[in-house]
Amino acid sequence: MISVKDFSVTYENILAVDNINIELQPGKIYGLIGPNGAGKSTLLKSIAGLIDMYEGEICFNNKDIRKHRFWQKQQTAYAPEDVELLPFLTVREFLEMIATIRKLESAGLQIDFLIDLLSLENKANVLINEISHGMRQKMSIAAALLGEVPFQFYDETVNGLD
Repeated sequence: MISVKDFSVTYENILAVDNINIELQPGKIYGLIGPNGAGKSTLLKSIAGLIDMYEGEICFNNKDIRKHRFWQKQQTAYAPEDVELLPFLTVREFLEMIATIRKLESAGLQIDFLIDLLSLENKANVLINEISHGMRQKMSIAAALLGEVPFQFYDETVNGLD
């Protein structure tokens, strides 16, 4: 379970998120709906451990993510709206790198499956800097799906998707 208590974020004296309290149960799919600038991405980035300048508390299974950062990062996958990938790796090399970071043994079949699922087979051995924005979005989704990460966050990843 993810618990967010009294969560607020301020950027240069501008209140971006004001006192959010939510609980996210495992095995369920949640969506955040709101206008641009409502703080949806800020909340997701904070839960994913990418922003740590906030007030309040975020806990995964009763563990404060500020105190258990490494453990928290092992529990999450995050696919952002604006994807930044390593440009001089191929699609396959990037996914193999993610598998190595996650310490996945024998991830080759899963990588092959994700490449096929997301129609990246013709680009598997092409450098990332040579593929379209939409294909990079697909790679970000594939990286988030790789392995068995308990908590996955997708922040407008279908934006510009091929």
